[in-house]
Formats: sequence, structure tokens, C-alpha cells
Amino acid sequence: MKKVYWLLFLFSFLLELTAQPPQKMSYQAVIRDASNNIVPNRTVGVEISILQLSPNGLPVYLETHRPTTNANGLLTIEIGTGTACVGCSFNHIDWSAGPYYIKMSTDLTGGQVYTLTGTQQILSIPYALYAEEAANVDYENISNRPVGQHSGDIMYWNSQTQTWNILPVGLPGQYLVVGNNGTLAWNTMYVDTSEFDYVIPKVRTYPATDVQTFYALAQGAITDIGQSGIITAGFCWSLSPHPVVGSNHTSYTIGFGYFSGVIGDSLEGAFKLLPDTTYYYRAYATNTQGTGYGEEFTFRTKRGIITLSTEDVSGLTCDSLNCLVTVGIDIQSAGNAKITDCGIVYSNRTHYGYSYRPTPTSNTSTSTISGTYYFVRNGQVDTTTYYRLLTNIFARQSEYEVYAFAKNRTATCTFYGDKKTFKTPYRVGDLFSRVINGTLVEGIIFEVTPDEQHGKMIMLDQVSLTWRTTANNTTEGTNNLYNGIDNLNVILGSYGVSGLSNYPAFEYCYNKHPDHQWYLPAIREFLPIHTNFAYINGVLTLHGTPIAYDANSRKYRYWSSTEPNGDISRTHASTYKFVYSMQAPTDKANPNEGNPQYDVFVRCIRTF
Repeated sequence: MKKVYWLLFLFSFLLELTAQPPQKMSYQAVIRDASNNIVPNRTVGVEISILQLSPNGLPVYLETHRPTTNANGLLTIEIGTGTACVGCSFNHIDWSAGPYYIKMSTDLTGGQVYTLTGTQQILSIPYALYAEEAANVDYENISNRPVGQHSGDIMYWNSQTQTWNILPVGLPGQYLVVGNNGTLAWNTMYVDTSEFDYVIPKVRTYPATDVQTFYALAQGAITDIGQSGIITAGFCWSLSPHPVVGSNHTSYTIGFGYFSGVIGDSLEGAFKLLPDTTYYYRAYATNTQGTGYGEEFTFRTKRGIITLSTEDVSGLTCDSLNCLVTVGIDIQSAGNAKITDCGIVYSNRTHYGYSYRPTPTSNTSTSTISGTYYFVRNGQVDTTTYYRLLTNIFARQSEYEVYAFAKNRTATCTFYGDKKTFKTPYRVGDLFSRVINGTLVEGIIFEVTPDEQHGKMIMLDQVSLTWRTTANNTTEGTNNLYNGIDNLNVILGSYGVSGLSNYPAFEYCYNKHPDHQWYLPAIREFLPIHTNFAYINGVLTLHGTPIAYDANSRKYRYWSSTEPNGDISRTHASTYKFVYSMQAPTDKANPNEGNPQYDVFVRCIRTF
């Protein structure tokens, strides 16, 4: 809700009685806020309008200022020196066509959201000056002679009104005729000059108001109907100067006086204006003798910018395959036009490897990689909020980006809300399959962190290798029970990458992927695999080689990177047997002890 501020305002017109009429008027006002307190030392926004004939009359001039009040809340401006509206000229005000009123509107924040303050009649200024100067005018030296709007405009003296009148330039092929009363007119018909007394209407144009994206409200007045009655009147407009009735125009049945109308289409139909475009327009009136035009003005339509936001993603729930979430859009401003399309677009950042905002497709189209979901398609709605529960389009193990979007009837572009992200979970037993650094990584997840976004996986297949190639009775120092990466670093620290050739199980895991993130597990890293053994082994049966197990205490063991405690670590490393959930020392160089059935396997793991 806007707060209305009331002002105590004073008029103080300062005149300079010089050889030329003043082009400005000094104006003062005391600014008070809604509590009737003086507003000192503050920059305020001020809009001044000169109204004709009544306090609610049409504006013939409008300008804005940003003055600063003094310590007593007094502001001083000079009307005629502010920022004038497009097509406005203080010099062109016909002070003899009054009475005139000054309307003042203010914005105490210094912006342009003005609140009406009040309206007062101009009683003696500038009329006194106008009368004083009129008696001493030397036309050759006058500084404010009437000015035409276009090349070809004609100025002529009207002895009845004792004023100079301007006849706007005519159309190609028209000719100038003079009536019996000395008035001028353009005509295209044959005239018997012995009986000619043809006069076209006289028309005024006023600045447009309520300029929107597709239309503007125009105002005009017929001040003289001419030789005969008015047939039609209205407004004509175009993208170039000098619009005429032959182009876009409105048509009304009007006898005399003020009239208004819509330029464009307020219903956003076929005759709507273009957004963010400058238009030229003028009022016109036609009688049997021809068409008279008023002054030409311009206005620029609004851009039709939509303001919207993407709502937070909520309600993430996943089954064994896909996930569902609730997404939403909040349109705060429709951009002075009806919303035709709105919805969300999304992309799987995990799949693309980078942030990506898709362009909306022509209709709802969804996949686990990217998609478009429409809340409104080919509609007509205003500001609105939508939420939808979307199912079966978001894959597990992925990070998604969601963007709200909207279009309005300007059809110039698509507007987007802010980006919202969410991550779907990783679960024990899931197949992990993703290209990392150009090479495919696959495994079965056997452990996840509490946020379900990180964990460990075991490779799909297995190989049979020795732990070390030589029986050199050496303890390597790989005694970490929980972290195989630490044990790998012990070997690398002692022998380097080239030295891994003497440690086949370590070397195989290290070189399994170019990023060297696979490693031989420590002995306790087998425990979560064993906890979910049946589930993990069932998935391995579908996607790779299941983990081997047998009741024979010597068969189907798996190397760990951990050496046992004591002197036995010189010749043995710990292995894990899943059938018994048991660890046992096994000869590093001769794990089979000469029996080929006593396989000791390598099953690498890695984090994600």
C-alpha cells in the first residue's frame, strides 16, 4: 500500500520584465510528510503538470524535477526548466486559451512513484506578462514566434482572433485554397473559386497518457468545426513522422470539443502496438471540406518485462528407479500483458557435466536428462503461482537444475526465474555408471554417507593376482585397517609408481582408470560389503561377476591392502572370506600354496 504524503505548497512566480517573455516560472512549496512533519534537507521527486480549463482538465505540458528541500522543508524549482515529457514544450503553451492550473505530484523517496499533492489555478501569471508584451511586439525581433511541426507547415494571420494560425503540411497532390473569410485549407476537389468558402476543422492534440505495452490513451479536441459539420474524428499513428488518416487510425462521431481514444488494442488483439517501440500520433477531424490535423506527439510503449522466480524444490522422494519432487513458479509481474506460456525447464547437470538451462520446447517434453513442463500453454493469465508434483522424470544419482520460465503476448523473448538445484540420492546396491574424465566408471555402491551424495563402490568383476611378486620377508608398513588409500600411499611413498610392478594387486587397481582413484581395500572396508552381501551380490549377478564364496577355508579369498600384526607381516597380508566374514593371513607371493583352486582375488573399490 502506498503512503500518501501531504504538502503545504506556495506559489511564488518570479518575473523578469525584459524584452523577451520568460521561459520559466519560479515555484516554491513546503514539504510535509504524512504526520504533518516538515521534511528538511531531502531530495524529492516532483512532477508538474499544466492543466487547461479546469483542475481536472487535460495536461498541455508535463515535466519532472528532483530538487532538495532546505532546512525548513522548502523546495524551489523553475517550471519550464525540468525534464519535459516527449513532445512537450513550455514555449508552445497558448496562455490565451486558459484558464490554466498547476498540478503538483511528489515522491518523498526521490523516485518517480508520484502521489498527487494538489492543484491550484494560475490567476495572473503569465497572463499579465502576456498582455504587457503583446502591446510591444515587433514581429521581426520576437523570440517566441509560432513554430511549425514539419517542413511545409504554413503560418497565416487570423484577423478575427488576432492570432497567427498554423496550417499543417498537406498531402501530396493537394492544393491550397483561400476561403472568403481569409482562412487557408488544403483540398483535392475541383473548386469554383467564385463561390468558395471551404474551411477544414481545427484540432488540438494532447500528450498521451496511460502508455502500456500494447496501447496508449490519446486525447484531442476539436476547436473549430470549419465550414461544415464534423463527419469523423480520431487519432492516426505510425512508426514514422507525419501520420495521416490513410495509415492506422481510429474513427469516432464527434461534434465539437474534447475526445479521447485508445491507440492500439487494450485487449491485446490484432491491432495491438509493438512493445518497446516509439510511435508518432496526432488527432484529426474531417468535415466535407477536408481533414485537419492537430500537433504531432510521440510516446514509447513499455517493454513488457515479466518478473518471476523459481520456487524452492521440495518433497524429494525416490523409489528403486526414479524420484519425484514438487516444483513451482511465482510470477510477480506479467509485464503489462497476459501470460501465454509458463512452466519449468530442467537439466541433469551430472549428465552434462556443466550448468545448462534448456530452451523450452513447444510442448511438455520430459526425460531424465532434460525437459520442459508447462503449467500454462497458449493461455491468457495474469500474475500467478503454480506448484506441481513431477514424477518419474528425475533419475537417481544426479544433480538437477530447475528454472521457471514465462512468456507474455509481447512474444519478444522468454523470461526466466532464478536457478534452483537439488540432488537425487545414491543408495546401497545401485549401479554406478558414469563417464569420468573421458573414461567409463562402473561399480556397485556398497556404502553411502548420511546425505546420500557420496560413498564407495566395488568393481563389477574380479581378477586373481599376487599381493607381491617376491618373497623377500619384508614388512611394507601397510597396517591401516580402514583406509586402503593410506596403504597405497605407503607403497607409492617407498617405491614410486614404477615400483608398483612388484605389487600386482596394488598396480591393477591403481591403473584401472586414468584418474588412479581405484584402490585395494583395507581389511575393514570389506565389512559394509558383507553386511549387504546378498543384495550387492544379486546386483553383481546382473551387471558383472558375483563375489565368490565357499565353505572351504582356503578357497575364494579376497586380498586386502592391510598387513597383519607381528612378524607374520613379513610374508603375509590379510585376506577376507565372505562365507565366514573372516579375515586370515595369506602368503603374499604364493597365496595358492601351489593349489590352483585356492584362488585369492582382487576386487578394487573407489570413492565417489
